[in-house]
Amino acid sequence: MVEKREWRLIESGYLDSYTNMAVDEAIFTMREKLGLPATLRFYGWKPAAISIGYFQKIEDPSLERYKRQKLTMVRRFTGGGAILHRREITYSLACSTNEFPTFRDIIKTQQLVHEAIILGLQSLGVHAELERKESKKPDPYFCFVGPSKDDVVKGGEKIVGSAQRRKNKAFFQHGSIVMDDKISFEGAEKRYKEKIIDSLIWGFEKKLVIKLILGQLTKEEVKLSRKLRETKYSTRNWNYRR
Repeated sequence: MVEKREWRLIESGYLDSYTNMAVDEAIFTMREKLGLPATLRFYGWKPAAISIGYFQKIEDPSLERYKRQKLTMVRRFTGGGAILHRREITYSLACSTNEFPTFRDIIKTQQLVHEAIILGLQSLGVHAELERKESKKPDPYFCFVGPSKDDVVKGGEKIVGSAQRRKNKAFFQHGSIVMDDKISFEGAEKRYKEKIIDSLIWGFEKKLVIKLILGQLTKEEVKLSRKLRETKYSTRNWNYRR
């Protein structure tokens, strides 16, 4: 019988946009320094916000309507397109590239993580699958306008989009899983979200042959995340740097 690797599971609930991005970076930074296990985190966004990719310009016409609505804008430390975080579940994974041979390759890592998510969604009866076609269109400003190769789709519509960053022998990947009519079943929103997360946990454990152990942030991660929130993610210097 194969011995399962144990990974840390963090369920953060709803946090504001600046805190979410600060926690993600703190987990990625401290994982190697503290010798922490691979960490999978699930979280939500309250209030609703827009996150933009590291390389995107914030003065873009696509954002005007949201600026008029006074939605918070935050720049991620990963690339990719802008996302409206309103009714969704966000996941993040901080891990060593040595955890699995597949994780040494950027594209194969995204495929494997998305396959774990697909397995979880399929257990709910969602007909999710990997997008196999290369998109011939230029990348849109917003992530969910259309699917790219290896995104998760349902009936041709993108339902999961992810971004990744690598440093030394570690990688960080996070992404959004929509919770609207594209993924739906009966039940109140809280129970609905909990059921999706439980299914996603099962999908990761099944696909990667791991055991997720519910944990919490270390005091070092909490301290760093608070610093990053105040000195980076809530600042104009960071969010309007491009």
